[in-house]
Amino acid sequence: MGRRPVQDKKTPSEYPQIAFRLSKGDKDRISDGIEEVQNLLNKRRKDGEPFVNKNDVFKWAIEEGLKSLRRAK
Repeated sequence: MGRRPVQDKKTPSEYPQIAFRLSKGDKDRISDGIEEVQNLLNKRRKDGEPFVNKNDVFKWAIEEGLKSLRRAK
């Protein structure tokens, strides 16, 4: 079972992109963490719910991290 089919699928060029530079070690560590969270969320999802992809986890992590940093300030 995978994601539901998208009726009006967008092309990659229709999505804005964000980029920044990391060391290889940081990239590997962050990628491993994102994949771990993705797997945990997909194991907990209910039947019929869409799968969580890495982009979903990355966006959520940045949003939650920014909230946390704002509160700490």
